[in-house]
Amino acid sequence: MRRDLAGDERDVAAALRDEAAELRDQAAELRDRDSSNRDERLTARGQRESRDATRSRQRAGIGRQRARSDRADATADRSRARRDRVLAAQDRTRAIREYEVAAILRRSLLPERLPEIPNLSFAAAYLPADGELGVGGDWYDVIPVPNGCIGVAIGDVIGHGVNAAAVMGQLRSALRAYALESHPPAAVIERLHDFVAASDSPGMAGTLLFLVYEPSTGRASWVSAGHPPPLLVSPRGESRFLEGGKSTPLGVPPPQRVRETSVVLERNSTVLLYTDGLVERRGEPLDEMLTRLSGLVADGPREAEPLCEHVLAQRRNEGPLADDVALLVLRFSQPKRRFVRAASAVRADSETTARGIAG
Repeated sequence: MRRDLAGDERDVAAALRDEAAELRDQAAELRDRDSSNRDERLTARGQRESRDATRSRQRAGIGRQRARSDRADATADRSRARRDRVLAAQDRTRAIREYEVAAILRRSLLPERLPEIPNLSFAAAYLPADGELGVGGDWYDVIPVPNGCIGVAIGDVIGHGVNAAAVMGQLRSALRAYALESHPPAAVIERLHDFVAASDSPGMAGTLLFLVYEPSTGRASWVSAGHPPPLLVSPRGESRFLEGGKSTPLGVPPPQRVRETSVVLERNSTVLLYTDGLVERRGEPLDEMLTRLSGLVADGPREAEPLCEHVLAQRRNEGPLADDVALLVLRFSQPKRRFVRAASAVRADSETTARGIAG
């Protein structure tokens, strides 16, 4: 019986050993599996970390590239800004130099003083446009003619700057040459049309009004080459625009024959010549501006100098000048007896037209 018990114990011990061995094998398998899983996890984590590191390096590289590009753009912007400032400074310097040259040229071309003529007084002024570094082509002149007449001109050349001043000088010189040959206004304007057509100077175009006054008769004859009409104020303060004598602007082919118009001026009459900058306003009808000027002159002083100052002061009060203004005022004060003789000498076929506006 003892042998049977011993055998059973050995069997149990063997079974326990086998079970223990199996458990050890299972444990080893679990360890191996855990190790493999851990290795896989470590490998996956390493791969993720590697990918993350690669992405981080890529993002950092892109960031550095963008930063370099931004710095390059900023440098280019600063270079462009410096270049623009230099160019703007050069443009301002060039504009100022052109303005100074044109202003000197204008002063050398416009009469420093108007001639002194018995029984005839003058006043003239020039106002440059506001906000422009440019000298316009507005001009005027008074020319004593060898035959005893007085030539009076006012004009406006297209454009601004040195070129406009140069064209103004050429037109003024040509007009003086023709006027000093004692030609009537129509002949002078015809010759100026031919002069402009034959010229190769750029910008040779503009408007002009040329009036010839005969002191012996009191007759004034004129032609307007596209220029605003003269304004006549009688001794009684009645104002009217002197129409007629119209031709095309200089630079535009004229009609076959230029016709002048004439009127006999009363003693103590005043004539106002001006450029369009005095009466043209953006958005304002020209007829209304002419009517306003007529009333202003009719209510103003009678003498030439005070009237010129009166008109210019009113124009300054109305706001900025969009265009240059030239103004020439003539006051006729011949003895009355000379006009009595002149009235009897008026030709019946003289053309005299005027638009009257009550003063």
